[in-house]
Amino acid sequence: MKTLFYLLVAFGLIAFIYWIGWGSLKAEKSDLVLLNEEVGSLERISSIAPPIRRDFTLVNKSDSEIIIAKVYTDCSCLFSSIPSPDGNNLTFGLPKEVFTRPIGTVVKKREEVKMSFEFRPGGLSPGFKQYAVFVETKNKLITKVPITVEIVR
Repeated sequence: MKTLFYLLVAFGLIAFIYWIGWGSLKAEKSDLVLLNEEVGSLERISSIAPPIRRDFTLVNKSDSEIIIAKVYTDCSCLFSSIPSPDGNNLTFGLPKEVFTRPIGTVVKKREEVKMSFEFRPGGLSPGFKQYAVFVETKNKLITKVPITVEIVR
């Protein structure tokens, strides 16, 4: 009888978790894919080094167009740029009001979008650091561009 009770409780818990949305066994991945995963490996950098800029490319692997809705980073030391629909470059950083504006860049099927990031190590404490640029599509799927660096004095 106890075994049946525990099985029912376990089943109820699993059903509840699935019902509130945590039951997805396979997380949806964005069809916007980073071409060169090594672009964010900055290795050893002095905390007084000038800003480092790298270009990277995302490719639309889907059979339909993707609209980039947001770009943001997870550190005030990191900024990312993307071409806007009107041809200008838009710069984004931490998700603050100054960087909150619609993008609307369309990436057609099987096409690429060129972007860049700039890392500013000034004032960071020594040690191994991990940061990221996040590119969010209109349908809320996120592509992460990982940035790793070791800050030295």
